Amino acid sequence: MTQESMEIVQGLVAYVLGIPIVMSMLIFLLGNLMVDHFKLGIFDKPYNPLTRVITYISLCFFGWGLYLDKKLSKYNWFLKKLLMLVANFIAFWVCIIIYYIIKYFLHVIFL
Repeated sequence: MTQESMEIVQGLVAYVLGIPIVMSMLIFLLGNLMVDHFKLGIFDKPYNPLTRVITYISLCFFGWGLYLDKKLSKYNWFLKKLLMLVANFIAFWVCIIIYYIIKYFLHVIFL
């Protein structure tokens, strides 16, 4: 694997790790507007394999923010926003750590 292809793989890893955090921050900032927009793209009860695949891919990429919103819905608005901000901050740092671990192992294995 060349250096250029390693950079492409690292970019893809960063992209995959960054999408849920960005979506969660959008839900933090825009609230129910973003949750309603996201729920338009998923099926509550998928009825065939294609809708199941679409729903599972959407939940894998964007599900962190929706999951947080659903779990924190029992709190008042201010506490919900505060807890969501703290959870996003922790998830952001966890994703950075995971990225550097994957980057290290890619360099050890392929270069």
